[in-house]
Amino acid sequence: MIKRITNPSEFEKLIDDMYELFKQHDLSEGHALVTHNPETIKANFSHPSILAWDFLVWGNLSGDKFDAMIAFNKVRCPKFNEEIIHEFLWLSKNPRVGYKLFKMATEAARQMGCKYITMSTAVNNPSHQKVKSFYNKIGFLKDTETYISKL
Repeated sequence: MIKRITNPSEFEKLIDDMYELFKQHDLSEGHALVTHNPETIKANFSHPSILAWDFLVWGNLSGDKFDAMIAFNKVRCPKFNEEIIHEFLWLSKNPRVGYKLFKMATEAARQMGCKYITMSTAVNNPSHQKVKSFYNKIGFLKDTETYISKL
């Protein structure tokens, strides 16, 4: 069952369930040099008003565990003077719901007045090329590339 997550305790459960499913993947096939930190994610976004307006989250509850999620930061970008949703995290162990999560999130963002969306893909992910092809297929344009280094 896909649902919008606006309750802080439900959000924390979602993050814990997803971290349990993706911890090993995050270590070997995630971002370069850094890994997700579930505790800081929960600490920064577990608030009813943040989950209602600034951090848009949907999860798929399968039984008593979440097996897929999508989350976006919604911001008024001063660089472009536009309301943009930025993908924060899109994870799924359930192939039947990944795209459904995306469609629900983008429709809700449109209803909130957002005009633009940015999506990313981690190059260490074995599905990186497939994800890039998917983004191109649904009309996304490559805009930037991000690089990281230790200081």
